[in-house]
Amino acid sequence: FKLKHIFHHNVGNSNFVHKRLDITDDFIEKNKLNDVHTFNHLIHQRSKNIDLNNKKFFHSDNNDWPELYKKFSPWTIQLPISSIDNYKTKKFGRNDNDVMDYLNAIHNNNNNNNYNNIFDNEDMFIQDKLKLNWDNINMKVPNVSDTLTILTLALMSGNAYVETPHKSADWYNISDPRWDDRNTSRHNHQGFGWMTEGVRGHVFVDNKNETVVIAIKGTSFAVLARRDKAMKNDAKDTVGMDKINDNLLFSCCCARVSYMWSTVCNCYKSSYNCDQKCLEKELYREDRYYRAALDIYSEASKLYPNAKTIWATGHSLGGSLAALIGRTFGLPVVAFEAPGELLATRRLHLPMPPGLPFEYEHVWHVGHTADPIYMGTCNGASSSCSVAGYAMETQCHTGKQCVYDVVTDKNWNVNIMNHRIRVVIEEVLSVYNAVPECAPAPPCRDCFNWRF
Repeated sequence: FKLKHIFHHNVGNSNFVHKRLDITDDFIEKNKLNDVHTFNHLIHQRSKNIDLNNKKFFHSDNNDWPELYKKFSPWTIQLPISSIDNYKTKKFGRNDNDVMDYLNAIHNNNNNNNYNNIFDNEDMFIQDKLKLNWDNINMKVPNVSDTLTILTLALMSGNAYVETPHKSADWYNISDPRWDDRNTSRHNHQGFGWMTEGVRGHVFVDNKNETVVIAIKGTSFAVLARRDKAMKNDAKDTVGMDKINDNLLFSCCCARVSYMWSTVCNCYKSSYNCDQKCLEKELYREDRYYRAALDIYSEASKLYPNAKTIWATGHSLGGSLAALIGRTFGLPVVAFEAPGELLATRRLHLPMPPGLPFEYEHVWHVGHTADPIYMGTCNGASSSCSVAGYAMETQCHTGKQCVYDVVTDKNWNVNIMNHRIRVVIEEVLSVYNAVPECAPAPPCRDCFNWRF
């Protein structure tokens, strides 16, 4: 597998901005991206806190490219993956358009007889209320028992953080027609410009164009940025919007932790009382990360209409978004250190086949026990997440969990710094000789003390 494309989809006021960068041989040669010494020199400059804003790169989390792979350029590295054919599962709808029609009908609450009267705060899994078309299928999935495959997917997830050329001429405009490069001052802004907010997806493709992997960038975490002086400027690319969407997806009610917190939406009603319909509409808004991730998947799938399968992966917020995409379209997903996304899955009414046997599950969550975000313990007034303004209140995941018990095996302490993808790759995945058994998530309920 090689990196072939990068998508960047804005959110917020400029959510209609969507661009694609093709990683061709000419592009790599022009930017000297195959030169490992140039790549490492940029990292060295960044570590010395040299301002590179006026150069042709912006910097996200470049120090997280693992030391073990410094001899490889993330732009040209070829990554092996083992797969399993004829994996049995279930898929909803005949095609992606069916799924989007279903979601739009739900969230627009239209008058279609097949979809009305579906909101039920007691039962978020609405499939048993509708006559949905679930088909038994065989699909190609990653071999999650193979250590090299897990390591490769983690590298793809880490690749989504590395520095990215932002010259306008290099990017294809695939935006909503409302976007006009010539007349929009935001695009012409110096520095990060139009890439200061939004979702980024790196697309990897095998040599036969049969398997496509979309790696979604995770959170540029303000806590980690403050620990790294060089990141104070360079990692600002998406920190603000990442934080808003983290607080939307992983809090009980718009990040209303206490009266001292500023909420990210207006769904809070009173003490431990929240408007469920309001939350659902907020998560499904066009200017939120979930919809941007759907658009990235849609555009990537158009580039490879003959691909036999598309997978999704990602780290942290990117892993949760990958899982949500996978739930939406029935894709195989391997997520790393992702916060619990079951609550968001229910609020978005994503298709989940009723009574799906465990062996049919196609979403895998890989994490370790020393990461408080993955374990769902990065909350409470004194936690690192809360101090930084992140309301990470969920711990329930969908699918299977593959958990490395580094607390028991290696006597690690639980620390937010263990959340970084570089730590996961270098000190966990590259050290263990086997992938832990992937098991269904135990019974779990988020926000049990809230009324919705």
